[in-house]
Amino acid sequence: MRIPEALVDTEWLEKHLQDDGIRIVESNEDILLYDTGHIPGAVHIDWRADLQDPVIRDYIKPEKFAELCNRNGITPETTCIFYGDKANWWACYALWAFRLFGHENVKIVNGGRDKWKAENRPMTREVPKYPRTNYPVPKKRFDKEIRAFADEALAQSKSRKPLIDVRSPGEYKGEITHMPEYPQEGVLRGGHIPGAKSVPWKTATNDDSTVQIGRGAGENLSWTNAASIRERKRWFIAASANAPATPGLCSLICSGSIMCEITTVHGRSGVIKSAHRSRNRPSNLSFRAKSGRGFQSRRETQKRCSGSFDSLRAAQDDRRKMYPEKLNKIINLVESLPEDERRETLVSYADSAKKQEPREGEKFDLEDIRKDEECTDKVGVYLQVDDQGKAHLRMTLGPEVQTLTRAMTAILCKGLDGATPQEILDLPSDFVTRIVGAELVRIRSQTTYYVLTRIKSICKVYLDRQRMAAQVA
Repeated sequence: MRIPEALVDTEWLEKHLQDDGIRIVESNEDILLYDTGHIPGAVHIDWRADLQDPVIRDYIKPEKFAELCNRNGITPETTCIFYGDKANWWACYALWAFRLFGHENVKIVNGGRDKWKAENRPMTREVPKYPRTNYPVPKKRFDKEIRAFADEALAQSKSRKPLIDVRSPGEYKGEITHMPEYPQEGVLRGGHIPGAKSVPWKTATNDDSTVQIGRGAGENLSWTNAASIRERKRWFIAASANAPATPGLCSLICSGSIMCEITTVHGRSGVIKSAHRSRNRPSNLSFRAKSGRGFQSRRETQKRCSGSFDSLRAAQDDRRKMYPEKLNKIINLVESLPEDERRETLVSYADSAKKQEPREGEKFDLEDIRKDEECTDKVGVYLQVDDQGKAHLRMTLGPEVQTLTRAMTAILCKGLDGATPQEILDLPSDFVTRIVGAELVRIRSQTTYYVLTRIKSICKVYLDRQRMAAQVA
């Protein structure tokens, strides 16, 4: 795959949106971004939910890949054109995963979602429906051909053959153990594989998210040897997870610098094999619970369990009474919705996040404006407490803040309005799962809880200052 086969530009794509034989695929880091608007006709493939095994730290099996293609109307002959946010970061990940199963008709939109949107090209929220296909189950995954495992990476390092580390400079130097804004993607040990060269994936793209044609793997790498590039040596790309490696990989491919023999190192730290979680789950067992007077009957056990569940439900009801009335209404509404309507509702709240910004003339008791590693951009929290001791919140969000964070901003600013700072501080966080769903919490835990953490933080500072003032008085 080389230019022009590897890349399509936005102008070409807009003219060929209705072509038969192509399928436009969006894959983002921002899990709800597709729902806010996408290229007409594009399907959404989630890099984690659709391409990763839910039990083992690995990619899906060939059977799952075939089913993924079937429900998206993809055949082995379909040309899949990928695009996404973050300069096609996760789109390249999805493209590479398709090649892992032998689907070679793949391209990437040069500039991705950012460039398409910046050029004011058409966007829609309509989700396309395509007839199911009958994609044959791939006979194998091409792991040996385009992946490297721990022993291969170690051999490459010992032989002093090329290794590229596309993580952030801080991770490469061992100063930090995870990429900024992604604490959940960390490693146990800092540093890099001996002999690896640092080429952060962002250096492979321009400011408009397009690939640096003719540079990325050649002119832009002062340490590379032009002769070795011409020899088409086999390069290894290492990263803390396979995903960050893919933009660097695709840049090298697209620049025409090397052949498609690049492999990615499997595992979180680049050289550690993946840890398999057990597939063994308890079945419907028939058992007796042992007590001090011997074994209990099944009925006695069920009776005791029923009592425990009743106690649990009562405890949950008590916790729900701790929710402010406005928030409780939002929780009950969103929790009752089917998954697709829940996502639509979250996107609607995200759209209204800008309405939560401070208004002209408003004064606040406290302002907390900063950027944390848990969030992709700066977030401002503004607290005003009225004469009755009721809290009123405003928030500002930087342009890179993710859709789910925007949704939680609108929900919490509305739901907590009129509660006291102490009530907000005492608020249990278990309602978050009821609003966004367990799956989104599992995938984006730091995103879903971030806004609540910031709001509680400013309320704590306010209460501490009030207590200190009372002591002085």
